[in-house]
Amino acid sequence: AVGLDKTSFRLRSARKFTFAYHATTVSPIDRGGQVGASLTYLHHQSMPLVGGVFGNIITVGGRTANYTVYEREMTLPTQYDANPLLP
Repeated sequence: AVGLDKTSFRLRSARKFTFAYHATTVSPIDRGGQVGASLTYLHHQSMPLVGGVFGNIITVGGRTANYTVYEREMTLPTQYDANPLLP
């Protein structure tokens, strides 16, 4: 039952957005003819038994728990030269 949140939406959403922000990493990709982004997201597994099967013990934003690692990479053909200065 601890995995199911019973607090108000206002309190619950701010906490969840904050942890999602800490658990997300985005890096630019520039490979000659391809540009894009690499995304890594650590999804918190709070349901009983699920984290032990699908998760890894990782600390995110000060919270050590079971997280599943999602990695995605998106690229497009280069149309213009990449900005030499990262934003």
